[in-house]
Amino acid sequence: MRFRIAALVFALLMSVGSFVTFAQESEPASDEPTLIVYSSVEQLLGGDVTIGIPIAAVAEELGNFDPTWSVVGLGTTNQVMRNGELMPDGTAAHLRYWWVDPSSDTQAAVVDLATAAEIAGATPVPGAPSPAVTVDFEPEFPLIALAVADSAEALTFEAENVDNVHDWIVATLAETDVTLAGLQVTGSFGEVNTTVGYHLPTTGVDISTVYQDRSVFHFLDYQEPATWVMNGFYAAEAELQPVVSVAGRPVHLHGYQPEAMLGGHIATAAAADVTLTVYPLENVVQTRPDDEA
Repeated sequence: MRFRIAALVFALLMSVGSFVTFAQESEPASDEPTLIVYSSVEQLLGGDVTIGIPIAAVAEELGNFDPTWSVVGLGTTNQVMRNGELMPDGTAAHLRYWWVDPSSDTQAAVVDLATAAEIAGATPVPGAPSPAVTVDFEPEFPLIALAVADSAEALTFEAENVDNVHDWIVATLAETDVTLAGLQVTGSFGEVNTTVGYHLPTTGVDISTVYQDRSVFHFLDYQEPATWVMNGFYAAEAELQPVVSVAGRPVHLHGYQPEAMLGGHIATAAAADVTLTVYPLENVVQTRPDDEA
């Protein structure tokens, strides 16, 4: 598949420390299911948290695709001490930038970041109640990864009584020829353990203990059964795992409860009855401007 070639090109770019940008050498083919990724998980955890891409630029890039194509993904923001977890979903024409606010009362409140950003930039109305969640003005994404694909080409799998959703996805996709894909898992879940990043430092995070550091993450566990929507990626090949996950972890998921509007990075999850939608990806567009861009 062509994304393997793109991954090798990315590895070469990484080795010399240069990146293409959305507006320059590499643009996604609008007729190919594509992974669009700004920076990488590895770069983010290495301390690249201040430079970001705004929502308007992401929307412009998605304009290269059929507006009805499905989009799922994950990421974070560059808001100081409230990075949060991003889990976009929707279509190329209408993407919801679901974001988990680590500074909310629950440390896990979910809001559409585009709407919250509009609120943050609006002129307050005298006497009007304050919104439940606001954001720093025009937050940007030091990491955002999006799978853009035709839903008609998606694969679906169903399961009941899954002890570990991550392991189930790996085992399920190992039986296919899919090696890179966007994922959405929906349905009834049991215990779900999450983290919510609030302080991603510019000095970087120790990847070997990345999801154990309480100076970086809030840890929130959900014991009661609930409906969840989980968005993310599967990367079987080692060279792509640090792009959308971390080395040795082929599945990376962020999720939210659509009824309670709570969410976070999914550390572990048990499922009662779920559907997995898989968007196989053929093309990779990896971008990041340099410090002067």
